[in-house]
This record gives sequence, structure tokens and C-alpha cells, in this order.
Amino acid sequence: MWRSVAVSLPIAGSSLHPDRETFNGYTLTYDNVGHLTYKAKTGFDQSYYWNSIGQLDSVVTNGGKVSFLYEGQGAASQRSPASVCATDVTPAT
Repeated sequence: MWRSVAVSLPIAGSSLHPDRETFNGYTLTYDNVGHLTYKAKTGFDQSYYWNSIGQLDSVVTNGGKVSFLYEGQGAASQRSPASVCATDVTPAT
């Protein structure tokens, strides 16, 4: 059974993470609506892909992809591959 997991991402313009290109040694890139799209530092490369309604669609970390599906009300309903832990897609802050 898949369990719902919150994914915490720095958002451009928020009080926690204002617009930045770097944070804790990471290079950060945001899209035009403020979603984090890329995070990297030596030995670490992570890209975030968002769907048209602002939900996290997938995360690619060092070549490994994790995808997310949502049910009609917008709650995450599936993660593939299911064996990946939320910490694998949650950026360190």
C-alpha cells in the first residue's frame, strides 16, 4: 500500500527561501511561477518537473526518476517506483 508523504521544497519568494540562486552550497533554479526546477552541487544533481496545475510530477536525482500521480481531489495517490523513500526526493535544507 502506498503511503502519502509530504515533500518539502524551497519556493522562490517565500519567507523561508526568498529568490536565491544558491542555498547551503547548492545551486538552485526556479521556473517563472517560483517552483524549484533544479538543485545541484558537486556529486548531486536533481531536477524537478511540475504539471500544468502546479503539482510535482517527477524528480530525477543523479539519473534515477521518481514520478507522482494524483487523484481527482489533488492528493498524491501513487509514487513510482514505490520503493523510493521521501527523503530521496526531499532537498536538504
